[in-house]
Amino acid sequence: MKHSGWSIGVHYMEDKATLRKAMLEARNGLDQAFIEASGTCICRQLIATPWFKRAKTVMSYVDFKNEVPTGPFNRLCLTAGKTLLLPYCIDKTQMVALMATGPCGAGTDVMGIPAPDPAAGPPVDPGEIDLLVIPGVAFNMAGYRIGYGKGFYDRFLLKTRADCIKVGLAYEFQVTDIPFQKEYDLPVDYLITEKGMPI
Repeated sequence: MKHSGWSIGVHYMEDKATLRKAMLEARNGLDQAFIEASGTCICRQLIATPWFKRAKTVMSYVDFKNEVPTGPFNRLCLTAGKTLLLPYCIDKTQMVALMATGPCGAGTDVMGIPAPDPAAGPPVDPGEIDLLVIPGVAFNMAGYRIGYGKGFYDRFLLKTRADCIKVGLAYEFQVTDIPFQKEYDLPVDYLITEKGMPI
């Protein structure tokens, strides 16, 4: 896998922890210009999709540690009159969806990630989500993802509707053909990178 002339030697890695470590190291080394340009490109592709246009309730995320930036997308959701939800980790195992009034939230959750203030309103039923935008440390070509290893999204996805569209956002170098998924993992429906939509 290559990015801007350099390669990440993870083609042989089937262990999730090893792959996670390599991808995080690569992502931590990204420069801000690349992050901003890629984020703009990914956002443009996302808002052009039919699933975004018809979605009334969108759950996004607040980018953290060089994840694909979502600030512009979150602001657009709000200006377009969509209901925007953002994740809030209530403890080390459970995540809920909270209503957002801004693109980044007013505070942080238990994991130190920017999130809406839980005092502003109760969690929203995951069954109300039409479009769920998901970050990841790595994705494979079957749509499976590797996160930080806490399982927040794995548990949350089980609560969404069958017709909820799940879209992963990633940089192209985060996409691999390694079949790292386990039987309990759930894939995204689509994946968007700065190079297009590999799935």
